[in-house]
Formats: sequence, C-alpha cells, structure tokens
Amino acid sequence: MLMQHEVFGCSLGPSLKRIGRHNVLSYIERTGYCTKDNSRGKALLAILWLVLWTFIIIYKLAENAGIDAVSAIQAAARGTDTRMRSPSPINSAISMSITGAGQILPDSMLPRHHSPDVSVLLHQGPSLIHDSYLDTLNLAVNTEFKFLCCELCETAVLAKHAKSHVKKHGLHFDSIKFHEAILKAGVLPDLPIISSIRFPIHGLSIQDAFSCNHCSKILLSVRKIGEHVAGQHRDVPSASAWRPCKAQRFQKGGGQPGHQLLWEVSGDFDAGATTTDQVVLDVLNKIGKELAVTTVPQDDRMVSPWLLTTRWHEHTCAHPTGYLRDMVAIPKDNDGEDLSKLKDAVEVYFQDALDLLPTTDEITLQRLNSPDPVKLGISNTPFHKHQEKETMRRYILPIVALLAMLIRSDESSDYHIPMPPDLQHLVIALDSSVAGDSPYQLSDISLIIHQILMHIWTTKWKRTTENLIPDPTERCLALLTLQKDGSFKEPKDVTGIIAKDEYCIRLAFLAEIRNRVALGEAEDESAAFDKLQPHLTEHNHYTFSRLRSLQHRASSLAYSTAGLPRIWWTDATTWHTMLYKGNHINLDDVRKMLADTEAKLVDAWENSVLKGLRVRIDYHTIADDLTNKDVGYSFLSDPRNACFARRDQLLDAFFRNQDIFAHFGVVRQGEVIWNKGNLRKWLQDYADFHSLLLLRCEMLSGAPGRGTELTAMTYRNTSTRPTRNLVILGKHVAMLCIYSKTGALTGKDKLIPHSLDAVTSDILIQDLALARPFAEFAASICFLNKTQVRELYRQQMFIKFDRLFNSNDLSATMTRHSLAPLNYGLTINSWRHIQTAWKRKFRCSTEDLLEEDTEDTIDALQAGHSRATENRIYGLSVETLAGPAEDVLPLFLNASTMWQIKCKSVPGGDLRPYAQARSNDHSPPMLMPDARQGRGAPSNNSTPANADDVAHRVIELLTPVLTSTIQAAISNAVASVPKATPFPIPKSKDSFPAYQHQFQDESEEEYPSEAEVCVDEIPNVETNSREPESLAIPSNIQPPPFCTPDIGVDRALTAMKTMLHDQVVAWASEQQRQAMAAVLAQQTDVVAVLRTGGGKSMLAIIPSILEKDRGATVLILPLNSLMMDFERWLKSMGVPFQIYGANQGSLNPRENLILVTADQARTKGWRESISVLNQRKPIVRFVFDESHLPLIANDYREALQHIYELRSLAVQMVLLTATLPPSSVPDIKSSFGLGKDALVVRQCTNREELTYFLEKVPPTDLISRAVAILELERATWENRDRALVFVPTLALGERVAEEVDCSFYNGNRRSMTDEDRNSVYHSWVRGDSKIMVATSAFSTGNDYPNVRLVIHLDRPWEMLEFIQGQGRAGRDGLPAKCYALVPPTASRPTAPAPDHKGKTAMYEHLYLYGLKRCLRYGITLHNDGIGISCCSLSSNQLCCVCARDPNHNPTDIRIAPAPRLRCGFSAPSLPPSITPIPAASSSFPPAENPGFVEAMKRSNNLRSEREQEVTDRVHSIRRALEFLKHTCSFCKIWGDQIGGDHELSRCPRLSMSQPIVSWGQYIEWRRELVYSANHKKICYACHIPQINDDMHRQFTKAGKGLTCEFADIVAPTALGIFLHHPTQQEAAVHFRQTLLWSSLAKFTNWLVAEPRPGSYSNLFDLVLWFIGTREAQTS
Repeated sequence: MLMQHEVFGCSLGPSLKRIGRHNVLSYIERTGYCTKDNSRGKALLAILWLVLWTFIIIYKLAENAGIDAVSAIQAAARGTDTRMRSPSPINSAISMSITGAGQILPDSMLPRHHSPDVSVLLHQGPSLIHDSYLDTLNLAVNTEFKFLCCELCETAVLAKHAKSHVKKHGLHFDSIKFHEAILKAGVLPDLPIISSIRFPIHGLSIQDAFSCNHCSKILLSVRKIGEHVAGQHRDVPSASAWRPCKAQRFQKGGGQPGHQLLWEVSGDFDAGATTTDQVVLDVLNKIGKELAVTTVPQDDRMVSPWLLTTRWHEHTCAHPTGYLRDMVAIPKDNDGEDLSKLKDAVEVYFQDALDLLPTTDEITLQRLNSPDPVKLGISNTPFHKHQEKETMRRYILPIVALLAMLIRSDESSDYHIPMPPDLQHLVIALDSSVAGDSPYQLSDISLIIHQILMHIWTTKWKRTTENLIPDPTERCLALLTLQKDGSFKEPKDVTGIIAKDEYCIRLAFLAEIRNRVALGEAEDESAAFDKLQPHLTEHNHYTFSRLRSLQHRASSLAYSTAGLPRIWWTDATTWHTMLYKGNHINLDDVRKMLADTEAKLVDAWENSVLKGLRVRIDYHTIADDLTNKDVGYSFLSDPRNACFARRDQLLDAFFRNQDIFAHFGVVRQGEVIWNKGNLRKWLQDYADFHSLLLLRCEMLSGAPGRGTELTAMTYRNTSTRPTRNLVILGKHVAMLCIYSKTGALTGKDKLIPHSLDAVTSDILIQDLALARPFAEFAASICFLNKTQVRELYRQQMFIKFDRLFNSNDLSATMTRHSLAPLNYGLTINSWRHIQTAWKRKFRCSTEDLLEEDTEDTIDALQAGHSRATENRIYGLSVETLAGPAEDVLPLFLNASTMWQIKCKSVPGGDLRPYAQARSNDHSPPMLMPDARQGRGAPSNNSTPANADDVAHRVIELLTPVLTSTIQAAISNAVASVPKATPFPIPKSKDSFPAYQHQFQDESEEEYPSEAEVCVDEIPNVETNSREPESLAIPSNIQPPPFCTPDIGVDRALTAMKTMLHDQVVAWASEQQRQAMAAVLAQQTDVVAVLRTGGGKSMLAIIPSILEKDRGATVLILPLNSLMMDFERWLKSMGVPFQIYGANQGSLNPRENLILVTADQARTKGWRESISVLNQRKPIVRFVFDESHLPLIANDYREALQHIYELRSLAVQMVLLTATLPPSSVPDIKSSFGLGKDALVVRQCTNREELTYFLEKVPPTDLISRAVAILELERATWENRDRALVFVPTLALGERVAEEVDCSFYNGNRRSMTDEDRNSVYHSWVRGDSKIMVATSAFSTGNDYPNVRLVIHLDRPWEMLEFIQGQGRAGRDGLPAKCYALVPPTASRPTAPAPDHKGKTAMYEHLYLYGLKRCLRYGITLHNDGIGISCCSLSSNQLCCVCARDPNHNPTDIRIAPAPRLRCGFSAPSLPPSITPIPAASSSFPPAENPGFVEAMKRSNNLRSEREQEVTDRVHSIRRALEFLKHTCSFCKIWGDQIGGDHELSRCPRLSMSQPIVSWGQYIEWRRELVYSANHKKICYACHIPQINDDMHRQFTKAGKGLTCEFADIVAPTALGIFLHHPTQQEAAVHFRQTLLWSSLAKFTNWLVAEPRPGSYSNLFDLVLWFIGTREAQTS
C-alpha cells in the first residue's frame, strides 16, 4: 500500500522502485557496515529500509508543501523543526549517517563512473540564501547549516573573517550593511562538525580525493594518503591502491580545531556536472537567441540606402527571422498546412484574366500599361501577356505568398497582420475553401481571391507607430526579401518581385473592369477604367503607387551599385588565366574548345548534312539591300546574287546519287515513298549541326549577345519582323541583334551588328543556300500537318528539329562542348562574365580616361545593354572597380574581329571559303580599318594588324594631346586618396593580432594573460564590406594559400580543454594525438581510423578553432542524422559554425567551421560558393566523417558515388572513421582521390567495456528471447541507462516495437519523416521509453553515452553495420552488453568483390566460428587486421565464449580461410605501426602543396569526364525521343499511320469498333506504373529520368506545375509494344522475358521492377530499345 501511496498527487511508487533494495545493499557494503551474507547486515538492512521509506514520505510532503525537502529529512532525524537555526544535540554522527543514506534518492546513487572535473559545483539554487548586499561580496548563506560561503572560492567563511576575505577579491566591505545582512539571514558564528559520509553541502567545492582503507581519513593525493598509512598504520600491510572518492571541506586547513579536514560525500556527480553544463548551455542559448533577433542600428550610417528608404528592418527586428520567412513561404503538400488548392486557384484566377486580353479594347490595355499618364502620357504599347506560358506561373508566386501570409496570420501570435473586419472575413472564407477536402471548385475560390485582392489594392493604407507597414502587399514584399541570416536582398533582387506584383495588379484590375461592364456598373471599359484609374497610377495613396515608388528607388540603387567581383586574375601579365567562381579558366583551353567545335562543325556539315557529297556554292561578293523591308527578302533572294538563284542544288545532288536517294525514299508504281524515319534522322542531324553554329555565333561574334534573341533570329524579312537578323556589311557576314533591355520601355529597337568568323560565315551561307531548301522539303514530309514547324524552316536561322532553340538549349550545348577542354561547363551567363573580363584586358586604351558611362560603347551595345550596365555587372575584377570603364575600339565589326583574333580563329571580312579559313593553318588575320577612318560603313580593304599595333597607333596620335590632361587627372586622383597606415608585420611566426579567438592558446610566453585578453579583446570587424570580385596577382604567384605555423599538438590540447571546460582532458590515445599533428601540419592527406569515442570529431573542430583567422575547415557529413548531432554538439560547446543548405548563396568568412551534407557538397552551387569563399578566406582542408560509408552505401546513395568530386580545391583531405578494415584502405584512398603519400593513422578498435553474447535461437522464439533479456537487464539500470534493439527488416522492427511497447526508428521515407525520426530519438533520450527498436539507419553517428544494452535481433547482414551498431553501447566507458540473437542456421551469402560491407565476414563470424572462437577476437580481426581476445587484456570484459572457456586460444581455431588483405596488406601479429608523421615545419608551408594540386586536377578531370558522358548520353537520349515526338506511338509500332499525323489521344486505333485499347483503359493502366525505392529520379508524369536539367526539368506532380516536354511518349510506347504481338516477342527475346510476359499485369510489374545496374528503369530501357531497333530498320 505504501508503494502506491499518493502524497498531494505525487506517487511514491516510482521513487521507491528507482531506489530499490539492491542499491541500499550496495550502499551498506560500500560504507563497510556489513556484507551480503552476514546476519548483522541483513538486520541493519531491514532497519534502514524502513527508515528510508519514512524519510521519503517526509521528502515528498515537504516538497509539495514548498519546504526545503533536505532540511525536512534532517529535521526529522534530529527531532527539530526545519526553521530551527541550530542542530539538535542528537549525536551528529548518527544524524549525518542517516541523512547520508537518505540522500540516496532517484538518479543520485553513488556513481559508477566519476567525471574527471577537479571541482564541480552541484547546486546553487534554493539551498543557498541570497541577500542583495551579500551578493555584491559574492557571499551566500548555506540554508542547512547557516554559514557564509564564498561563491568564488567555494569555501566557508566565518563572519569574523569575512572582511579580510572579501578584500582579497578587491571588493569594498561595509561593516554595518554586512552585520544587518547576516543577522537577517541567521548566520551562525561557528561551523558544524562533520564526522562521516554524507551528501554534498551546498556552497562548498567537491574535490577528487582518496580514502584510507583502514580508517575514515580522507586526503587529496596518493602521496599524502601513503604517508598517512605509513605513519598511522605501520602494522598493516601496504595496499596497492587506494579507494578514490569525492570529498568536501569548509576551508583549506580545516577551519576550526576539532573539525575534520575532509569528509567523504556521496551522490550522482555526473548529474551535477550535467546540471552545471546545462546552466552554461542555457546561458549560451539565451545569448544566442538575443543575438538572433535583429536589432535596429542606432546610427543610420550602418544602414544600407535601400533600408533607409523602406525601414523594413525596423519592422522585422523584433521577430524571429525563420517565423517571418515561414509566413510567406509557398504552401507545399507535405508541410502540414492544408492549403493545397491555393496555388492552383490563384493560377486559375490569373489565367482567366489573361483570357480577357484578346477581347479587351486596345486603348484600355494601353491605359493599363501607363503607370504615370500625367507625366509620360498614354503608352502606345498595350498591356500584353508573356511569350512563355511558364513565365506566368512564376509571376503569380508573390500573390500566392501574399494570400498565404493573410491566412497564416494569427492574432494570438506576436506577429500578425492587422486587417479590417470585412477583409478578415474574406480571408477566413478563403482559408476554409482552399483546404484539400473543401467542396469548393477552383473557379469558386478564384471569386474569393478577386474580392480579397480588390479590397487590398483599393484601400488607402495609413501608417501608424504601431504598424509601420500597413499595406499587406508591401509587408509580403518585405518578408519575401528577408533572408535566412536576417538581412534583406539587394535592390537588384527586389525589382523582379515588384515587377511581378505590378503585372498581377494590372491583370486583376483588368478582370475588375470587365466585371463592372458585364454587371452594368459601367457603361463601357473606358468608364470603368476612369473610376479605377487612381488605383493604377503613380502618386496616389494606393498599393500600386507604393510599389511603383519602391521600384523606382530599387532600380536607381541597382543601376548605381556595382556588382560583386566574380573574377580572380591569376595571370597579371598576359591575362590568359583567371578563376571564375573558383574554376580555373584558361584562354588556351577556350581556343582549343573553339578549334574543336570548328572541326566538329565542318565534319557535321560535310558528313551529316551533305552526306559526304562535295557540293558548294562559290561567291566572291554578296550584295545586300539593307533598306529592303519586303516580306521574304534576304541577300539569298537578291537578284544581284545569281549564285543563289537555284535553291534545289542539294536536292538534285541527293536524288542523282542512287545510294543517298535509296536512303531517303524508294519508287513504287511511279511514286516516291519517302522514308520518314531517315528524313527525321537527317533533321535531327541538322539540328545538331545548327547547335554548333549557334554556339560559335555566341562565342566568336564579339561580345556575347542575348541568348533569347540569338536563338530566335530570322534570315529573311517576315510580316511581323521586317528587319532580318542576317545581313552582309561589306564583306562581313553579320548578325543584327535588335534586342536591348531598354527596348521594352522605349518601344525602340537598336540594330547592333556582330561579325561572324570566316568558317562560321561561309558554312552558314552554304547552309541557307544549299541545305535549307532540302530541310524545308524534309519538314514538309515529316510535319505534314504542322504548318508552324514548316514556317520555322522557311524563316529562322537556327531550328531544333521541330521548334526554335532556347537559352537552355544553348547553355546545354556550351556545357557539352566545354567540359572536356575546360573542366568546366560554360553557360550563357558564365560566358558573358568571362568574355567581358577578357575583352576589357585585350581592348584597353586611353579612351577609358575620356569616356563616361553615359555613352554606350560598341562592345556594350553588342551585348544588348548599356555601357553603364556592363561596367556595373559583367566580368568585374578589382581593377575594374578601381578604375574607369574598359572598352576601346569604336567599330562594331572590329570589336568582333579583334576577339576572333584573340581566339586564334580566322576573322570574318573577306568571304573566303571555310576550307581556306581553318584555324590551324590560317594566314595573318585581317582587320577593319582603325577608328580614324570614321564611323561610316566599313571598308572592304583591310590591312594586316593586331591589337597591339592598333593600340600603339592610337596612343601615338593621342599622347601629345592628352598628356597634360592625363597628368592633371592622375594628380587630382592621387591627392584625393587618403594615406594608408601600413599594417604591422608580425615579428615572428607566432605573432598574431591581440584579438585572438577565445579558444586559442593563452600561454604566458606568447600571449597575454586571461585577464588581459578579457580586457583587450576586440571584435573581428570586416574592414572592407565589399570584397573585390577579382584580384590581379603576378603570374608567378598563386592566390594566397593557407599559411600555418607550427601550431603544435600542445595548443590543440589546450583548445580542447577550453572548449570542453575540463582542464584534466588528455589525448584519448596516442593515435589521436598523431592524427591531430598530421592534420595541423597539412603536408599529406590523412585517414584517421579511431575507435568509437576516440575523439575523431576533434580532428575537424580543434583545427577550425586554432586557425580562426587563417583558414576555414569544411566538415562533410554523409547523413542527415550526423548533421543534427554535430549541430547539437557544436552549439553546446559554443563552437562557431555555419551550415550550407540548398539554394544558399554565399558563405560568410566569419564562422571557420563549415558543415555541409554529402548531397549538397556534390552540387555545382556548393563548388562555386566554396570557391568564392576561398578567394576571400582560404579553405585549408576537407574533413569527411564516417568515410567508410561511400564504400558500402554508394550503390543506393547517389551522393556517395563519385565521391572524389568533393576535392574541388587543392587542399588537405581528412577521412574519419571507426570501421575501416585494412583490406578497404586502398579502395578508400582511390574513392576519395587521396594522394599517394596519404597517411593512415590506425588505433586498435577493441572496446574493453563491452561484453559480447551470441545465442542461436529458433526464429519463432527470437522476439520472446529479446524481451526476456530486456526485462532482465532493465532491472539493473539507472534512470539514464538505455537499450537499443537492431533489426534487419521493417516488418520485424514493427513486431518487436509492438511487443516491447516502444518506438521504432527507421530510415524508410514513406513511414517516417526527418521530423518523426528526430522526435523518436529525443523521446528515447529523455527516457519516455528507455528502449528503442531501430534499423541500421540509427547505427552511425548517434552517440548517447549511457547505452547499457544492444541487441541485434535476427541475422545481421553486414559486419560493418554490426560493429557500428554494437559501438553505440558503453560510450560512457562503463560496462555494457551486446547480444546477437540469430537463427540456428543460415546460407552463405553471395558478396561482391571487394566485400567492403563484410557480408562474408558476418556469416563466418556468426556461423562458421560462432561459439567456437572468442567473439571479441573475430570483431577486432575483421576491423583491425589483428585479433584481440578477451583474455589478452585484463581490462577486457569476457565474452560468452571466453567466460565459458577462459583458456582457449582463438588463433588455434581455423575454420574459414584467412582473410586476404589487398595491396600488400597482411595480418600482422602485433598492432600495426603508425607511419611516422612528418614534423610540422617551423616555416610556412609552400603556396600550394603539389600533391594536393595534382589530386585536385585528377578529381576535376574525372568529374569533367563523367559530366561529359552524362551530357553526351542525354543528347543521344533526346535525339532518340525526338523519333516519337509529335507522333502516335501506337502507329509507330504498327508501322502504318492511320488517319494521317495525329497525337496518341486521337489515334483511330483507340476508337475502332474493336479497339486494341481505349483511351480510358490506357489512363487506368498508366496509373499502375508506380516506382519503388530502387528507382532514382523518375518523373511520374512522363516516366523520363531526371538525368540533368537538360533531360528533364525539376520534378512536379502529375497534372501540376510545369509540363513535360516528352509527355505521353514513354508509357504508351511500352503498352503498344506489349499489345503488338510481333514486337512483344522481339522485345521478350532481347530482355530474356519470353516466359514472363504472359499477362499485362506481369508485364507491368516488370516495367517498374528493380532496374538493371546502370539503368534508370526497365520501362525506359524498353522504349530506347524500340527506338533503336526501328531507326536501324529504317536505315
């Protein structure tokens, strides 16, 4: 009954159960009163057990009554009231003994393991009385004994000694206030007498001490206890060891006569230490939260001009950044919100508005497009829709965010959006209508959306002091521009969001205008617009006007703010090499790329287009009438150019060649039957040929033009565009770029010529004159019913089979052809930056000193923007920021030809045949006359020249005139520059600035004292807020490398002590120290194989602390769980770090430790970010934790494939692991691309504290046996102890979890999210359930210290996972048990070679050797290459085999063959020796370690080769899919086209009286194509793998978002193959499925079954096979 007794609602049962009889008995044994077997002990046990129950009841009563519970128990023992000041005269020895026993409360048993802390203050809360005056003296009063204690010294202070004591601390003492305070607190004049063991006294420090084995004497050192025994116990034999304990004392020296100097204390000191650490952690977290809240600077000079005008930072400063960003996040299906219909409804609403445009009066559309009619008048350009449908889907996102923000607004939260009542009602209605289960249709929801938007955009929002941003639209805009770190986006990044808002506002008001007319509220559109015009024009008090104002300010700031540098020049002499976003770009490599594309272009023209025929049109001059605007005119149709009169020359040549004619068609009964398959293939070859032409036009025609316009150029005038893009200027074949960024605003075009190089010019003319007529003919055959496609071939310069090229196509082409020569995939954007930087350097002249940004230069205009824009954004280097603009030559065509010369290509200008203009054997280039000949039409007479000659001639002519002007300008500029203070040069290698990092060594010899550091410490301030984009350095000097002096392992150890707040911390092993020395030396790559708990993580953390101001460390983590663990550890230790996440921009140089997942570290964005950071702050090493995972998980973890690609910089690579067999060392070196001299530091991984058990249990009894073990072991656990049960399958895990009533942790994404896993883990850590069932997803990285039991249930499959799972036990260093419960028998697994996972080793360990050999020996033999038996070390716990037979020798047992160690490794008889570590040099290491440079180059080359393979494969797959695009898959398979060209949905075979399959049946069948976890990145809509963005865009759900380019091609083709029996039989033979495709269900199962190695899906393989066979047949 007592066990269930309730005291004020608190059950005592759990408390008594936690105490337990066993613990009381253990206590009595420790005190020496008795042993388990004697009767005296049993009697005393009964008495104390009864007393203990009584005191616990008192403890609970006092605790619930608000009385100090400890004092209540003591008072009960003394027979006094808790308020009495003096102790009872009852014998204090008995009192203290009883209270000592009474202190054995839950979680406070005598510890099995003590923290090494020298002094730990357990508690400093209610058990100390604080007084306001005593607090100023750092004094407090002990509640129990009423004595003063110094909180600094943790000693007792007598009142009479208080004055002298506090003066030692430099404090002022006021006697009157002091006596008043101690009188009020009831301080006693004397100290109590303590004579025996008791619980700790609050306010006194706890010391590590030793107890005499023969008396109660306690002393602090082994030497003193030895002297005591020698003097006081001479007749007793000397002991070999003394019992360690914890002790307290009042004062050094004992305090008063009669007092014992030290007394022993009991309790759970680990819990106390944790409490102290938790207090520190709470303070750090509180400070972190305070720092996380952005504060408003008091000085406006610290605020950017943009924020000075918006004041948005004042609005957001008091609220958490993450919460504000979540307010405007686009709703997702899996984010827990039920807003699934919102985005779709917004899209429907604006699409309906777009549908009104064709039927709206033009004047209405013009007025809609006139934001300021008073000042600028009515725009002549009507409001119109976007050219691309996908653009509108992006434009509606700010409106989706706005509506989501209103729905999420909660008045009960600190941050909510004030709304008028009627608007609030509308938002509530919208919230209920967009839920997934809402009965509202999208059209109904769009009506609510319209009312909300009209309400917002027609309301005059007034600012108040409480609401600085009353307009919800502006508030949403502010939150959309808020970034993760609390900063705001730059103005240039805000203008796009505002533009989207403005466009949507105009559309919404268009809908309102039409609504009012339809409802009769306005006579016509003009009248409706008159009423609404104030809401759509500037200088009014409405949303639109506010947005326009913000747009003007943002645009002004954007145009006047220079972009950040992206170029780092590494060759300041010839300017041939640079770093672009950290990627090495060399002009010679670009030249090689262009020469390669030239060769490919000629080959494609001669062999793919002309089919080997030597057909050519010769010409010497070409006439072109630039003023002719007739539709269809081009120089090809000009009657003066007689050479182009015949357009059928290639047709005639093809048809006269029997082999070629037979390839394209056959004659049957007097008619030609055209082979459409071969014609389509020729058109595909023609598209590839055009992609090369397009690339060369982009890269060789001077400044790169706009990709959007370049891919849509016409070669003849059209009815909609009378100015063609291809013209002849003199003897230059030139492209006219019409587009510029100001064209949309001004309504005016700028004609900007680009001269093409000689090879491209001639081949382009030959193409249009010879091949284009045949292409038009082929298109008319292949696209019979597609007039638009045929029109493309008649008008456009470049065609991609059945459509125009786009910017993505051009970027993909540039990437495909640049990867191999450059080791970097160029795109349109990156090429613009790179080429502009080179253009400046190669075209520099004295014109720079005279021209201003207001005058557009030729190169800038060629690029399609103003000179000011070019100088502000593109190709910026530090020289650009420091000086004026860098464009020189005044003529457009010379701008192109000069660049072609630099690229070693034959420039255009003489109309020579391409065979005479090859870049490998061309004569000296020809240039246009220099600028002195005027700016008129170019002359056809060119003279040989080069850039230097032109520059010299200009300088010679201008120098006499400009000398005085230049000198005056320079003098003024120099005079205006403030004198720079030279930076002090360190006197020695260890001289550093005074503001050392808090974790750096503070030894007296080289650094100031702790007090000096605290006083003199100043924050790290960035002296330059705008880093230069590129830095020019001499050609013989590399970018500044990391320079490390001889930091030394001693400083590393000091840093560890400081970080861990533990001054007695030592190296966990000699191997850890050696590994740290190698990491800090940075001479070689390092592989550190350290046992679990061996301090691997310190190898990443400590260097980042020591090298705070000299280089950053990158820690790469292969698992998300590891990321969460490291984030938790680093925060608790106060180590600064930053995490790189998806879609993150730049990394900051402040935090020196960068965490990134392996998935993110493989992305292009990461490589660019880390390379840019490396220019600002060197990266010194990459550290990869759990580095064995790429060897065992690369078959299902894509991020762990090609892991060598992580080495994107020439820096040290450090690999950390606890499980790496010697046989796997060569492969891990190869996988990561380590240097040949990589150092391997290996520690023996034997876990002495673990006891291993192996039991063979029938499968039916496995769960019951596990439950029995758990019940048996948990009876001995303390509150902090935990257990893990590892299972190999989900099904077994669910059964065990249900039986044990605990949680199941697994990595299955369908059953558990990351949040679920995190919740389960923390629930287990808290002790909600002390047992957790888990799969191997939990085994790596998780380090809860007090795991007492690990059970592997059923047969584990892999040795490494088995060892990792067992390694979770006993991380606190205390004994733990590891069970393996397996079935009695199992079959030998088939394992690949090499068997890194250890499948064979696992089988041999459990079944071949099993209980015949020491279990510890088998584990260490596999992991270390040598075996250690339980009996070989006295500290080892005995496994079940050795406990049964302690004398057996495991080396004598040979059942399985000895493991073969690869690459010369052999199993040594002694622990492997460690390769000597090179001593850290006293001098700085070289600028770049040659080994690291070579490893980086090898990694980059391999990455480029792989990416090249991927792009080539994608190109071939796209070509294959073009075979089925815009055709009916069924008709392709049946071989006859019924009813002409048609899509699948209109195929007559689906609507026959007896159709092979109906459209509805096909749709139902398609839904059955559900992929498993074995498939990677397969689109459910079109079933095409997302190999890269060129193959398929980022995925969206079927029916939502972006449409798939090859929709309804793959799935219907597969179904048609099955339904067409001959093709089915052919495919079944090829795929070896002859007997397995007996039904459609079995065929469908095979389509989505696990694919073959290297394949994406069986479905995709089947379709590609079909296309390949049909193309071969048609050929």
